[in-house]
Amino acid sequence: MFSDPKFTGTLTIEGFEYTKTYELVPIVFNKKIGQGWGYIIYSTVKNGNPELKSLGVMRMNGKFDEFVIWLFEPFDSDSKGTTDLILASPAASWSEAMALYDRLKN
Repeated sequence: MFSDPKFTGTLTIEGFEYTKTYELVPIVFNKKIGQGWGYIIYSTVKNGNPELKSLGVMRMNGKFDEFVIWLFEPFDSDSKGTTDLILASPAASWSEAMALYDRLKN
């Protein structure tokens, strides 16, 4: 039986402090979610209670040679959705980032 690809490790993003201090839940690139998007979720325990933070969804090509993260907004709310805020790499400009997003989203 084949399983969906999975990333286990760390993913630190400047400006999102919890990505440095919380533990990244393994990202499973589920073929049923937009043909391979994976949820980016971080977890920790505070005062004996679990705490989760959802950053967004991710799609990658190869072994992180190229990737796109579609960020959930608003950042300071429990109720989040996706708009047009993405991180894409490698990209040196907005047009390169959008071209990469368009290529990886399907």
